[in-house]
This record gives sequence, structure tokens and C-alpha cells, in this order.
Amino acid sequence: SNQMMTPEEKGAHFAKMEAMMRQREEARQRVHAECRAWCAKTWEKANFATNDNPYLKRKGVNAYGVKAFKDTLLISVQDIDRNIHGMQFIYPDGVKKFKTGTNKAGHFFKIGSTKDKTVIICEGYATGASIYQATGHAVVIAFDSGNLAAVSQIILLKFPDIKIIIAADDDYITEGNPGLTKAIEAAKSINGLLAVPTFPDNRGIKDTDFNDMALLTGLEAVKACIEAAAMPAPAPEVESPSQAESDSTI
Repeated sequence: SNQMMTPEEKGAHFAKMEAMMRQREEARQRVHAECRAWCAKTWEKANFATNDNPYLKRKGVNAYGVKAFKDTLLISVQDIDRNIHGMQFIYPDGVKKFKTGTNKAGHFFKIGSTKDKTVIICEGYATGASIYQATGHAVVIAFDSGNLAAVSQIILLKFPDIKIIIAADDDYITEGNPGLTKAIEAAKSINGLLAVPTFPDNRGIKDTDFNDMALLTGLEAVKACIEAAAMPAPAPEVESPSQAESDSTI
């Protein structure tokens, strides 16, 4: 154990650990670089998807700048300067995978061009396409809830006067509701607005996002829901137990 090591052994041990970490980081950078090169080349050669793509047809949305290989949808993962960092594949059955080495953090896919200095940020492509069809506002696809905050901060940094609406997924069946929790965190981190889909009584367990809402209630309802976006309510003040105890002992 550590206690038994001489200072020399400790030094050698830490040097070895550092070398391993450095190697791991270099390997990670290499995988990222290979992925970027493959994706840039593949994206350039691929054809634009059409509205006939089976996944898009099932979701009731159009192809906005996405590409396809046969029936598989290709969605590029880009930074704010349009450099490609990876790719998401959506198979006809709805299974989503990323190209190995894709660096998602703070990267996104954009639909449409900004009007009225407003941008809407959401998780998935079909969700974003429904929102775009309903509102005509530029939509930014962050790919998952964990990336919402990073993407919103990057956009706000580049466009400080833009109005950002975070359009949440409501993962109401999932433990801890990651879609809603992360969307609230993202909105708070930029002082932005939050929109949450609302569902009719016949909501199914898989109905969680604005695309599901569009298919159930139509685009007008989605538009109204996005327009009703508001700042997320502050968390309720919770009385700390120590405070409560001290009160009761007086």
C-alpha cells in the first residue's frame, strides 16, 4: 500500500500513472481526429435525405439539411463554426447511434435560420423538426439532455442578445426525469426560458417530447406551448433539518 512505499517508489508510481493518463488522453484525441476526418468525408459524399425517409415519415417530420445512406439518417454533430465533430445515425427502426469518437459536448445540429433573435434548443432531431414546423424559429439539436446546458451557453456566448428557449423532453416515466431536470438546469444556467410539452389524457408511456406531442395534438398546440415558454420557477426553499431542530428546542 501507499504507506509502505519509499519516496523513490512513490515518485516512480506517480510518474507511471501520469504517463498512462497522458497516453490515454493522446489515444482519445487520436480517436476524435479519426472520427472528424471520417465524418467530414462521409458527410460531403452523402446525399441529402428526403421526406420519404421511413423514420422521418413515421415521425411526421421533414428532412432539414440531414443526409442519408440508404434508409439510415445521418445527422452531423457540428460546432458553432460549422466544423463537424461526429455523426449520429438514426436507423429506420428509430435506434440511434453515434460514430465512435464523436465529441458531442457543446456541439449540435441546427435547423433553419434565426428570426426575431430567437433560438429553440432541444434534444432530438424529430423533436426539433416538429418545433421548427410549428414555429418557424431556428432550432438547435443538442442530441441529449446532458448536452443542453453546454450548447445553450456556447450559443449565448456567441450571440449575447439572443432569446433562448429550452424545449424539454418530459421523461415522466424515467427515474428522476432527466429530460425535464436537465432542461431546467440549462434554462437557469443562461437565464433562458423553458417550454415543456403538454399531453392529452391518452398520453402513452413513450410520449415524452414535442414530436410525440405534435403527433397527438397537432402543430398549433406545439406552437402555443413553445410561445408559453417561461423562466423556470425557482426551487422551493427547503428548511434544513438543523434549522428545524434548533427552533423546536427553544
